Formats: sequence, C-alpha cells, structure tokens
Amino acid sequence: MCGIIGILGQVDAAPRILDALKRLEYRGYDSAGLTTLVNGHAQRRRAVGKLGELVKVVAAEPAPGSDVPRARDLTQAEGARVQLYSLPESDPDVAYIGLNDRDAAWHDLYQVSLSTGERTLLRENTERISGWVFDLDGHLRVAVRSPVSGETEVLRVDDDGFTPIYECGVFETCRPARFHRDGERVYMVTNAGEDVDLVRLTLLDVESGVETLVESDPEGRVDLAAPLFSDRTDELVGTVYVDDRPRVY
Repeated sequence: MCGIIGILGQVDAAPRILDALKRLEYRGYDSAGLTTLVNGHAQRRRAVGKLGELVKVVAAEPAPGSDVPRARDLTQAEGARVQLYSLPESDPDVAYIGLNDRDAAWHDLYQVSLSTGERTLLRENTERISGWVFDLDGHLRVAVRSPVSGETEVLRVDDDGFTPIYECGVFETCRPARFHRDGERVYMVTNAGEDVDLVRLTLLDVESGVETLVESDPEGRVDLAAPLFSDRTDELVGTVYVDDRPRVY
C-alpha cells in the first residue's frame, strides 16, 4: 500500500518527508523514495526495503533541500535490513532499531548511539516479535507478536517477560499506533471483536487491558486510514478515512 507526502515551502523538506514516511511505515511498503525541487531541478533518492534503507541513502548523498549531513552507516550489517522504532526526544543521541543480521526472519532490538555508532543489544527476538512500541518518553512498553497461527498478539513488555493484553484474528486488523500523552494508554487501529466490522481508533490501557472507543467512521462507510498527531503537543488532532475521496476529521 502506498503513501504520498508533499511539502510546499522554503524549508528543509527532506527531514520532514522522512519523518512523515516513518509514520506511514506500518502500511507495509517495501520501498521508499523522496524528491526535492531546488531552483527548478528535481533531485530523487530511492531505496528498496524499509525506511532505514532510504535514510542511509539520504545520509550518504544528501538531497538539495535537506539538512541531513553526510554520515556513515551506523549499523555496519551487510545484507541486513533495519527497522526504525523510535527516536526519543528525551535523548537525541539515541535511536532504537530492529536488525535482522542474526535471523533474517526476525529483527532483534538494538539501541544505537547516533554520535558514536555504538550498538547495544536490548532484546534477542526469539518470540516472533514483529514490532516494538515505545512511549513518548522513550521507554519500551509494548510488543506485537505474530504467532504461527497467523493471529496478531499485542503484549505488554514487563521486566520478566511479556503479558498478552490484546489480540485479533487472521481476518482482523489490530496494531498499536502511538502512545497517549498520559503514558498509560496506547492508540489502537483495530477492528477486533465479534460486533466490529470497520477498522476504528481506540485507546487501550496497557495495565488493565481496558479498551475505549475513540472514533469510527462518522458515516459508517469505510475503515480508518490513519490517525493524525501533533508533533508539538503529541495530541490527536485528526483522523483520515479514504472513501470516494479522502475525508479528514
């Protein structure tokens, strides 16, 4: 599924485009690219794989209209793919990434220093974890597991392991989108449940497992496409539904 981002203005566009693409990575695309226009000339950067591959390309060959400096490959893992999970504002030198250099099927979780390239293994992925979710303070709180059965399990990350807090079947959708500002709940994009048809937005308490409906399509026609959050306040500011034409609330 594709996603398109456009920016018009006298700004360094490339970093903003990369950030926007990161928010769309859950849609499952297998390649990404960006084009900047400076003085009438278009500059294109493309990469096959997850967004981390495009970040490497832009770092090695910055596009005009970008303030991304020329940089080295921090992962130093030939043939592996990188998943970018979190860039916590509380520690600008840290990135949390997934790397499948040990097992091509699954990504282990690492903490990487952006200044030195030092890489620290946090979790060896032997539990079929397909995604890790950090709260707004940069703390690992939730994991998403893909059992052999094809279902999806959402797990709370505890000191001594995992606790299941949510699940959906093979023909259902459920994924954590982003933590709420209160640090206690996570926004879920989901249609799990016997009486639920369309994908909607809910809030899930990670301690109690209690789920609260936030919004479903006001017209009752289509699935929720994406929630929109403010980069300044981290508040939910809108929702998108793709019907005959996109609707934003």
